[in-house]
Amino acid sequence: MKNKVKQFQDKLNEMELLVKEMEKELVENGDWVTAEVYSIKAHLSTLYKEIKDLECHRLCKK
Repeated sequence: MKNKVKQFQDKLNEMELLVKEMEKELVENGDWVTAEVYSIKAHLSTLYKEIKDLECHRLCKK
């Protein structure tokens, strides 16, 4: 389980970096950050919270 959580966190970190790159490109091009980018960020935030909740639940069981 611990390895799966770590793999999931790594994937989320990769996605977060991609979102930051997208935001940077949009700003550099003078465009506004689109609703899609905000949607991705919201999903990432939700997933991070779910990971933390799972970790807390796992630690509380010990």
